[in-house]
Amino acid sequence: MGAALNDPHVVKLIGLLQDFFRERAHSSTRQVLINLKDPMIKQNFRLRDRDEAFALLHSLELITPQVKLTPGTYEVSPLILVGEQQGKKSPRVRTKKTTNRSAEIISKLTLHHQYDQDSCLNLEPLGVRKLGRELNCSASVVSAFFKREFGDYKSYAQMCRNAGLLAKAISMLRGELRPSILNQRLPGNDGRDVPGR
Repeated sequence: MGAALNDPHVVKLIGLLQDFFRERAHSSTRQVLINLKDPMIKQNFRLRDRDEAFALLHSLELITPQVKLTPGTYEVSPLILVGEQQGKKSPRVRTKKTTNRSAEIISKLTLHHQYDQDSCLNLEPLGVRKLGRELNCSASVVSAFFKREFGDYKSYAQMCRNAGLLAKAISMLRGELRPSILNQRLPGNDGRDVPGR
């Protein structure tokens, strides 16, 4: 059975990869690489947990195998940092109330879209005002949630057109990753920097 986003070893690996990426991204290298045999990985994970966590992050394109390099080497995507408070001098601290509201919104989205791991049966977007009324909170609280988690409400509504993509987003909400990574492209991935094109 594969790992899930909310598995403790997956959450731990994501945290370690975020730290690893931040440490190495400031150097002059174009790629941030990690190897399965890296001491940091070996110290923190059992073999099976490591393999399941790496397989999940690979399926989400957060790490990419580099077959031409040493076996077991992966490139860490900058998307691993999405959702962090990058570039802000004073990151906002989430209050317990905000966290509770987020959990309630995620629960409503899960039920509304009839989420079932690989797909969603209901693709109708859930409106901001309607959700606010159901949760007895202001529309601005709900709107802030969509902005924080999806980039904006419009991005969420666009995801509702694709059952698989929406299911991935809800899966991420129920775990530790932000769904906004599904809307973003890797920097420099437009083919211009690939030799021989």
